[in-house]
Amino acid sequence: MPVPPPVIRPSLIIDESQSKEDDLSVRLCRIIEINDTIKKKKRRDKSVDSEDWNALQVEVGAFIDSDVYGDPAVNDNQESLAGIKQRLKGLEGRFRGSLSGKYVKFSGRTVISPDPNLSITEVAIPEKMTSGLTSVKIKRKELAHELKCGDIVQRRLEDGDVVLINKQPSTHRMSIMCHKARIIPGRTMRFNQSVCKPYNARFDGGVMTIHVPQTEKARAEANLLMGVENNLCTSANGEILVASPQDFLTTSFLITRKDTFYDRATFCLICSYMGDAMEHIDMPIPAVIKSFGLESNFLASWCAQMQM
Repeated sequence: MPVPPPVIRPSLIIDESQSKEDDLSVRLCRIIEINDTIKKKKRRDKSVDSEDWNALQVEVGAFIDSDVYGDPAVNDNQESLAGIKQRLKGLEGRFRGSLSGKYVKFSGRTVISPDPNLSITEVAIPEKMTSGLTSVKIKRKELAHELKCGDIVQRRLEDGDVVLINKQPSTHRMSIMCHKARIIPGRTMRFNQSVCKPYNARFDGGVMTIHVPQTEKARAEANLLMGVENNLCTSANGEILVASPQDFLTTSFLITRKDTFYDRATFCLICSYMGDAMEHIDMPIPAVIKSFGLESNFLASWCAQMQM
């Protein structure tokens, strides 16, 4: 019977006078004790009880897989002793926890939350995360006099940088897409609610990961193939995945419903919320002209389409 080396079943030192043995070591001790009992009985009586043989068989089998025999043996914490199979399988096992798990640079993970003020192509990244997320840039003459042309420097993530965000499990191609970074204070990563469906995000405390492409070629490829604006529909059946959900639709209905009119101040405020408040908007002629103009619901819808 092969015995694993002590390096994979080390003893845990609790204090100067106490130590805790590994589950595999406890199993081996039980096997040795039963085996010694069988040897002594064979020398004395030259016969062995079937109970001893069965106990040895159960211990050897439980050493490989403790779930097969339903072994009642427990450790000091009243937990069942783990076998070799229990060491290998499961989320915390050797395969998935150590061998399959990979740690990559230029990535981060945090809780997600909604932000309707962001564009569908933007993702808000906490400022504290940018200290570990850097982007490669080739220095040019006008940027730094003390550096030579062609020098590569690592700088912190800035507004407008290309990033990839992903939410596990990745069930389809659009589970990871390209966004433009916007650095904000806070601790959560935020994006527009219209992009929830591709990621299957529900803002219930789930986390998402972010990856920063490091070369110009990678950034260009991410923009072209994985950009949100280029993946509004699923390739499976043409279903629209990036679309206005829930309160967005309700607000659009209330603003554009029949026989609805706004004064100029309210109309300008609504138009400013449709896009960037700094961009130019061509105001239409009022639908009703009295002592002051009234804008109709149709004109509000028209301005929204012009902004798109």
